[in-house]
Amino acid sequence: MSEGEMNALTDAEIEVCRLLILGHTNGEIARELGLNAERIESIRNNLMAKLDLKGRAALVRYAKAYGLFKKS
Repeated sequence: MSEGEMNALTDAEIEVCRLLILGHTNGEIARELGLNAERIESIRNNLMAKLDLKGRAALVRYAKAYGLFKKS
């Protein structure tokens, strides 16, 4: 992942991606972040468009491949 790609992501996109990688559903993410599920879907779609990815599994593979969210 280039520095430009990382800089293009919003804090919300990064947080939604992190929670997706941990296996949370849109509903679970919405509850955790105090948003509605439709907003989470929109954030996820924007994130995937920025990274030119298709589908949730591709997003998870991409984030894992680039070490976005290593367990502490």
